[in-house]
Amino acid sequence: MSKVHLFFTRSLCLFIISLIIVSCNEASEPIPYVPIAKVSGYEKDSVRAHMRYGNLGLSTYDMYINDSHVSSSDVKYSPGSIYCVINGIAYSIKLSNSRGGVRAESVNATTTEGSRLFYVEYWYDSLGRLDMARVDGVAEKPAYCHYSYEANSIIIDDFGTEYKLDLSSEENIGYVCNVIDYSGAPLTSTYIINPNLYFLNIYGTPSEKLPKGHTVTRSGSGDNMRLSRVGRYYYEYSSH
Repeated sequence: MSKVHLFFTRSLCLFIISLIIVSCNEASEPIPYVPIAKVSGYEKDSVRAHMRYGNLGLSTYDMYINDSHVSSSDVKYSPGSIYCVINGIAYSIKLSNSRGGVRAESVNATTTEGSRLFYVEYWYDSLGRLDMARVDGVAEKPAYCHYSYEANSIIIDDFGTEYKLDLSSEENIGYVCNVIDYSGAPLTSTYIINPNLYFLNIYGTPSEKLPKGHTVTRSGSGDNMRLSRVGRYYYEYSSH
C-alpha cells in the first residue's frame, strides 16, 4: 500500500507542476523581440549620457549636464522588474508577463528616500506598440494619453491636446531614435517615454520610420550602417 500511495503522491505532484507550467505559459503574452542597437552614448542639447552593457542588457548609466557629471548608476535586473537611479530619481520598472520581448507595465519614479514623484501605467496594441498610458502625480487627476498610428504619421492625444507626428521614408536604423519624443507632447516626452530609459527597450515596438523634417546623418555602409544624428540627437555606439 505504501508503494501505491507513494506512486500516486508523485504522480499528483508531477500533475500539479505541469499545470503550473502550462498556466504560466498561457498567462504570459507572446510578443516580438525588437532589438535596439547598443548605443554607448547619446547627446541632446546640454544633456549627454554614456552607457555600458552586460549580459542582461544596458548595465551602467553616466549622465552629464553641461559637461558636468551628475550621476552614475548600475541597472539592476530581477525577474519581472528593472531598477536604476538617474540624476537623483529612482525608477522601479515593472515588466509585463510576456514571452519574447520585454516591455514596461508600469514605472514608479521616486526620490532616493522613497517619496513618489510620478507613476506611469502602460497599455499596448495588437502589434505591440504603445496604445495608452496613464500618468499619476503630475496633475490634479490621472492624466491619460492615447496613441494611434496611420500610414505616415502618429497621432498623440497628450492629456486632451492632440499632436500629429509626421513620419518620413527614412528608416530608423537599429531603432535607436526615440521617434515619439519628436512630437513635442510634454507628458509623453517627459514621463511616458523617458529618453533616459529608452535604451532599456521597454516601451513596446518602436517606429520603423524616422520623424519628418529633421536632419539625418548616417555612418558606415551596408550591414554596418548606423544613425549618428537625428535632429538634435547625436549617437555613439558600443564596439562590443
